[in-house]
Amino acid sequence: MIREGIDPKKTFFPDEEDDWLKVSPPHLASPYGLLRSPWNFNPSEYTTRYNNVNRIANTDDSIDNTKWGLYLGSTCKDYASFITHVKSQELPVYLSGAEDDVHGNIHFAFGGSGGDHCAATDDILRADYKLTDLNLLSIARMSQIFLKSNVYPLVRVSQNPLSCSANPWQNDSLTTTAMPGEVGGPSCVCSSEFLSSESQFQSLVSDFFRDISSHTNKVVAYLRDTSIDFEDRKRLMNLICGRMQYDGDMAGSGAATDPLFWVAHGAIERLFQAAIFRNILTSKAYGLYKGRNDHCSGHSPTGKKAWLQGFYFDGADTDASQYTNVELTEILDPTTEKYRDYINYVYDDSQWSYCEGSESWFS
Repeated sequence: MIREGIDPKKTFFPDEEDDWLKVSPPHLASPYGLLRSPWNFNPSEYTTRYNNVNRIANTDDSIDNTKWGLYLGSTCKDYASFITHVKSQELPVYLSGAEDDVHGNIHFAFGGSGGDHCAATDDILRADYKLTDLNLLSIARMSQIFLKSNVYPLVRVSQNPLSCSANPWQNDSLTTTAMPGEVGGPSCVCSSEFLSSESQFQSLVSDFFRDISSHTNKVVAYLRDTSIDFEDRKRLMNLICGRMQYDGDMAGSGAATDPLFWVAHGAIERLFQAAIFRNILTSKAYGLYKGRNDHCSGHSPTGKKAWLQGFYFDGADTDASQYTNVELTEILDPTTEKYRDYINYVYDDSQWSYCEGSESWFS
């Protein structure tokens, strides 16, 4: 970082730096001090991929009529549905759909998840609560979404949903080589604040399983059933909080260490260029989209990408980190003069010949 002119004492989020430094080091690490999300308990020093999710075989079934838990990546059906949804929409709708419906699926599919402690916990969940593989897949997927979306914002207001013996949000690294769940290693449960009352407990359940209905998911139905002893429901939630699954690196903040990261993002960029060249959007103006916070510099129209420091566009001497999201959007539009002047390539093919009927997607 120092070689690229990045100050290790500064964050990548200058607009939120004061708040960030109150609760965290400038650059977060995993519990083992590695370049991973602070909730990823994978102790390996090497880029990791799993060819399954917590040792569960691939399944073609769905959970709550969504793809949560499938980990099949983005299929031709997904692309067709996405293009149909965003046609005649503005750019923010496109960006939201691209991130949630086609881009994210690829990360989770190639990353997968695992870990011995997680597998042992899942065996307990099967034996004691009769959970099926589909139930466990939903827990795995929701764990990733919940921790990424909720943990840091909650920490900033002193409401950490997890209580860990070696708390990854307070320590850069661990002074132990013990594995998660072993003596001396990290272990987690739900924070006592969220187990103190039925209302607090239900708020945790709602946040964790935000995309899953109690009408169709056995886990959520059980946790919300107040006729069941509260202590037993808290035990189940504590097991879920303490699974400490290892996310494959493509599924977390260490994704760029996996070569597949660059292939996947190229595929999404090619899709974007196809949408622009075929003029399917009513507006190409950047704006906030579903679920994004205008106070977050990563998504704010006026926010800048500090992590782009040291990257220069072709033929331009301006550091890319100095451009706002609005300005970057114009540069990345392949029909603009700035794209012509600043970027030295364009995709030569916007066909998906391996998908039956793909020629009709954009019509």
